[in-house]
Amino acid sequence: MLKEGHAFEYIAQAACLLPLTDYPLFADIRHHFSLRYKEELNRYKESTSTILSRLENEGPLASAAFTSLKKVKGGWDTDLLTTKETSHVLQLLFYTGDIQIVNRIGATRYFARTADVIPHSIRHQENDMSMDERAQQLLVKYARAYRLFSSDDPRYGWQRLTASQRKQFHQRNIDSNLFTSVTIEGVKRPYAILTNDLDSLLSHSRELEPSIQFLSPLDPFLWRRERIEDLYSFVYRWEIYTPASKRKIGPYGMPIL
Repeated sequence: MLKEGHAFEYIAQAACLLPLTDYPLFADIRHHFSLRYKEELNRYKESTSTILSRLENEGPLASAAFTSLKKVKGGWDTDLLTTKETSHVLQLLFYTGDIQIVNRIGATRYFARTADVIPHSIRHQENDMSMDERAQQLLVKYARAYRLFSSDDPRYGWQRLTASQRKQFHQRNIDSNLFTSVTIEGVKRPYAILTNDLDSLLSHSRELEPSIQFLSPLDPFLWRRERIEDLYSFVYRWEIYTPASKRKIGPYGMPIL
């Protein structure tokens, strides 16, 4: 879908493949990153200009097509400078929305200018919505993905909202009956569901057919660790970034549901 232009890659829950029609909904997040990385991109303006110019003249290029001897502090670096400047700038331009990931072959990403791969008609739609409308539509998509959610989730609505803003959005949707509050016995955290899911929840039988399911570390059911702890009293951590000496189950341990 990515290569054919039916989807785009961006940051929602994490790096996600999203329907192309959702592109306008992330306008405010792209704007946030543009302001955040403005000075940094100006610091690397030579690499920025070279990347954008080559993509304009040559079309989609693999990340390896851009070389740099200079090392900078990238997103995963700590004290050491181990990231190529061009790799870092590619990532920043992706966040700001100036370029898109248009294909992946193995671990190699291929980039292109946004203006060349996202149709103008799609890009222009963000001007037909207010910031509040975009935030609301994105919140509904978040709710559909989670089904059971709470406003204290830092990723609430897949937006960069303050705790106060999250509570306001949440309460507004409860007041409008789009969301319905859910109380779980023995759980202090207040949850909610889409009101459209209420009948399905109420009709759900407690008697389920015996089955076993293995969940991958990035399964959507595991997105919110606190929710798993509330529902099942089960503490799970993906240990891929945990030092080997501190791991309890290993980096690819799979929870069993």
